[in-house]
Amino acid sequence: MTRERKRRGFTLVEILVSILILGVVMGAVMTLFFSVFESYQFHQDVMEAKQRGHIALASIQPFVSGAALGLPAGKTDFQNGFSANPPLFILDNASPNKKFSGPVQLASGDVVVPDDTTEGTALWLVYGEPSGFGIEQDYEADSTAQQIELTGVLKVEANRNDTTKSWIVFPAGISPLYVSAVDPGDGKVLSVASNKSQKINAFEEAHYLKAVKIKVSSGNMYIERSDGSGSQSAVEGVEGLWCVFNRDGNRVLQVTVLARGDTVHASELQSSIEGWPAEAPQPTNRRYRYATVTRSWRIRN
Repeated sequence: MTRERKRRGFTLVEILVSILILGVVMGAVMTLFFSVFESYQFHQDVMEAKQRGHIALASIQPFVSGAALGLPAGKTDFQNGFSANPPLFILDNASPNKKFSGPVQLASGDVVVPDDTTEGTALWLVYGEPSGFGIEQDYEADSTAQQIELTGVLKVEANRNDTTKSWIVFPAGISPLYVSAVDPGDGKVLSVASNKSQKINAFEEAHYLKAVKIKVSSGNMYIERSDGSGSQSAVEGVEGLWCVFNRDGNRVLQVTVLARGDTVHASELQSSIEGWPAEAPQPTNRRYRYATVTRSWRIRN
């Protein structure tokens, strides 16, 4: 006799237990998924912010590398170096709180900080930019016009007292040289004068004298060059610049950039930002994730 196997389905209890177990598993999977997603978003934000910070520092690097070359460091010597024919953007006597007092000048926005202040939110630099041409013999420069012959033609203009286009420096020099005349023939012979007597050594490279003002405004880092091109946005997503420099101390310039990620979050994220000084201006929109990048340079001259 054959025994017919009874067929039976799942009971209600078994189904409910299965649903409960499945719910627990799915909850764990979703929790893990959101954790991974939040971790990815966190690292993405930080990476974007740090990348912006590094780009900002890379934009500053060329100016800092040539800062103070061939220029006196002290305030009096620096200003006297331009006293014969002062470029207006350096020695703006009509606006004394907007003029340079040295080749590395800290500022707050568009106004210089007091002389005894070593911190600022903006950075102004007077620097030398290599020309590719030099001299082949020693010269003694002083306040009397002296002719020097270069190995090539410089892009300079004579007798311009409203711009740096009539000024050059040599890296081992101690004061800028004012170009009063350019030989109309081959353009390689310049008539130059220095407010301070100095020796220019053979085979030194002439550098164009230039200046730049770097600041942050409305989430962008701006660079204003002395060529009259105006203030140009260099890096977006930069919320702050904090510069530290003691001209009478170790002459190390430290620049910290505060940058943000791209994502605007639903709620505020950071009550404090690691690496960003408490005394520095703080970002008002905390729904972005911020990161800081810092770099230091020793000013050579």
